[in-house]
Amino acid sequence: MKRQHIRRSLTYFIAIFILFSLVFAGIAAADSKETLLLAGVVKTIDTGGRSVVIDVTNKGCHGMMTFNIYNIEKYGIAKGDRVNFMIDSVTCPGSAITTITDLAKVVPMHWRIKK
Repeated sequence: MKRQHIRRSLTYFIAIFILFSLVFAGIAAADSKETLLLAGVVKTIDTGGRSVVIDVTNKGCHGMMTFNIYNIEKYGIAKGDRVNFMIDSVTCPGSAITTITDLAKVVPMHWRIKK
């Protein structure tokens, strides 16, 4: 009788554990987004059309590319700035226009050093 109770309790525990694992795995998969991190130099900015042309300098993905960017003013970028940015794709866009999801200016090392 005691063995049967332990076996039933263990079965319930395993079933509940598997159920919670599946629920949390589903939530984690739903929140993940595929992005690609790139670097380059800003060549032109079209604030009206919300697009930016960047000379991408990554080894596997390089060249002049046009990207859509929303709220371009909040990033405070200008022509000639070196930037790191993420796009909503896992492959190099080439001539396709993709959207920048996040962007950061690269600050030269000599600006960071306080004397």
